[in-house]
Amino acid sequence: MVDGDNIIAGSGGAALSGGQKLRIALARAVYSRHRILMLDHVFSGLDIVGEEQIFTRLIGRHGLLRQLGITTILLTHAAHPLSYADHIIALNVHGTVTEQGKFYDRTRKNGCVSSLATKHEVAQIRLKSLNLWM
Repeated sequence: MVDGDNIIAGSGGAALSGGQKLRIALARAVYSRHRILMLDHVFSGLDIVGEEQIFTRLIGRHGLLRQLGITTILLTHAAHPLSYADHIIALNVHGTVTEQGKFYDRTRKNGCVSSLATKHEVAQIRLKSLNLWM
């Protein structure tokens, strides 16, 4: 974007892709410096490489949100972020808590977290075999 952060985006300005809109929304959320940030399926519009880069830089072990001390609540169906979570709460379709705890503890017991982690491992193996995983 030629004008950088001065670009007019949206209906009266530049047309943005879904991924660009997502990145701008995330940047605004981080820039706001609120103490708590809730992200609802925020990576669903990104490809796997973009998701990995943004996740690592924002939420990963040394991510910006951790450095700033911002509590981040991440709602997701994806397994990848779970291993970075300080605490996991799994809900059923009715919104009732079915599991909670640390990732490692949850993967050692049968349940939805363990099932997601297993599916994620299988997907990683497939991507590595295609040289698509970083």
